[in-house]
Amino acid sequence: MATTGSLREIPLAALIETGCRSRAAARLRLRHGDLEGELYFSDGELVHAVCGGVAWDPVRRLGRAIGEILYGMVLHDMVRAHIRQRGSMEHLFLLITFGDLVGVPIIPPYYC
Repeated sequence: MATTGSLREIPLAALIETGCRSRAAARLRLRHGDLEGELYFSDGELVHAVCGGVAWDPVRRLGRAIGEILYGMVLHDMVRAHIRQRGSMEHLFLLITFGDLVGVPIIPPYYC
């Protein structure tokens, strides 16, 4: 069922709320001067929007944000593990070097 009218009579927020409450697939086409936009609803959710040829896809943007967050969490954990391992290796190297300086071999030579 197509509905046409002026936004002077109905606020835009009320139209979006109506689209979400309908729980159906719907397209809301808006025009202001020579600028045109469309909002797409599915199952009571705003799933896609286009304004002046520029698309805004909240599902795709949410997926990208979640992917970046997970990637950041994994990368952060890997960097922390690398720093811990590097610190342990530096500590071992200093212990070996200090033991050689005072004449106490910490690790026996490889030819023994």
